[in-house]
Amino acid sequence: MSVKANRFKSEPELTSEQDTKLPKEPKTAVPKRKSKKSPLPSVFQNENFVRISGLFLILFSLFLMSAFVSHLFNWRADYDIVKDTPLGKFLLDPSLKVTNTMGKIGSLFAFVFFHNWFGIASFIIPFYIFIVAFRMFFAVTILPLKKTFIYSLFALIFISLATGFILSDEYLLLSGGFGYHLERYLNSVVGSIGIGFLLLFSGITFCMLAFKWKFQIPEKFVNLQTANSTDSSIASPIGNSIREENSDSGSLVRGSGNYGDDENENDDLDVLDDLEDDSDSSIVENLPFNLPVPNGSPEKPLISSGLELTIEGVDDEEEEMEPEISVLSPAK
Repeated sequence: MSVKANRFKSEPELTSEQDTKLPKEPKTAVPKRKSKKSPLPSVFQNENFVRISGLFLILFSLFLMSAFVSHLFNWRADYDIVKDTPLGKFLLDPSLKVTNTMGKIGSLFAFVFFHNWFGIASFIIPFYIFIVAFRMFFAVTILPLKKTFIYSLFALIFISLATGFILSDEYLLLSGGFGYHLERYLNSVVGSIGIGFLLLFSGITFCMLAFKWKFQIPEKFVNLQTANSTDSSIASPIGNSIREENSDSGSLVRGSGNYGDDENENDDLDVLDDLEDDSDSSIVENLPFNLPVPNGSPEKPLISSGLELTIEGVDDEEEEMEPEISVLSPAK
């Protein structure tokens, strides 16, 4: 019994010694994930709240759009009522009536946006609200929100300033108070021509950055210029060569006895007239070309010029006329 007891006591000691000898695996620290906290309250992260807000903004944007369109046609009738009446009385007094289809609220919003703010460019605001609300309600993006916001902001300033610059003070409805006062300030700084240059520069720059427009000369004009330049470069050596050939041929004609000029031809015709009047065959024999001798003198061989002349006489019964001379083409 004592041996068994000693053996059992020694076994755990061995196991403990073996455990101490085995290498221990290093423990790796697991990184703790930090939960990102949204800057918005939890109420705005609720899906139902987002959809309800999107539905409200969709209807509100349509309300503003209808009020703006109605104000364009009925603003003269509602202008004095909205401008001169205090806000509390305007909203609470049932005797005050407006012609805007959206009622007093619609007439008030239209008056503020058109006459005090951006004029005709105010239509951009309900348009952008509709894009944001559509994404909130349907979770569908019609247009990129960031890019659309930048384009809308530029359009608000550009359109209100352009309408204030082009139109007169009678059309304050289209330019709005913002465009009217901005145009007056810039007119005092750079003048009306400077405002025109500023609008032109900003409009072209916006088109180049937003729509990537490239202002270049049309290809038709470029092709015409290149064609004209090539034609002139080709025609100049050809014209020079033609002039040289004409000059060489003229010198050869004069050297061989041919008639290269009109003056030489006229001189030869005068000689022939003298021959007909005098009928002297000796003169004919001395001519630089071969002619048939009228008195039966022997014909001489043709010279190497290759021209032949024929003289047709006139009958005795007819009146005396000048002889007809025909110059034949050179023999090939």
